[in-house]
Amino acid sequence: KYAQIICFMLIVIMNLSAWIDLEGVFAELTIMISFIPEGWTIPSVVGLCLCAANIMPAIVTFLRWYQGKRFSEIPYIYIIIIIGIVSCCV
Repeated sequence: KYAQIICFMLIVIMNLSAWIDLEGVFAELTIMISFIPEGWTIPSVVGLCLCAANIMPAIVTFLRWYQGKRFSEIPYIYIIIIIGIVSCCV
């Protein structure tokens, strides 16, 4: 029981930190708009990426429900890692 509470709290802290980071990025982007030549292009692309990122957990949840015990997260973990590596290289 104690381990479940600790695990839950760590998950909450991780999700809150990610949310705070993204809010900070959006706050900085509104300040940078007047200085960068792209204008509102960068904030709109970031918003589009965030919307696309919210779709993947819903897809994985649906697939887990639909496939049951046959479902494996391993391919999706590799896809996320590869997308992260490619985004750092571009």
